[in-house]
Amino acid sequence: MAKAIENEMFKFEHLYVLDDKSMGALLREVDSDALIAALKGIAEDLREPFFRSMSARAADGIRDEINARGRMKMAEVIEAQKAMITAARRLAAEGVIVFGAGDDDYV
Repeated sequence: MAKAIENEMFKFEHLYVLDDKSMGALLREVDSDALIAALKGIAEDLREPFFRSMSARAADGIRDEINARGRMKMAEVIEAQKAMITAARRLAAEGVIVFGAGDDDYV
């Protein structure tokens, strides 16, 4: 039950709102095959936060790879997205990235 709740707390959609610095840190941790599979499963407009954090050349290469890949099983896409979430949670625990920074002031 605890694992199910934990899995619901962090979804792939939470990665869309990471700032560019945090997204860059995450992308350096994720294997390119996992990134390609994870992005293949989402709409093109939702891929932009990931591409913004890459060089234009790298983003074009990932786009080409996504387009070149044939059909993928949804289970493969979900597994790749879970790998990215796991990496993001680890980086958040290490203090490298921050989820939900919001507009609140902190001291």
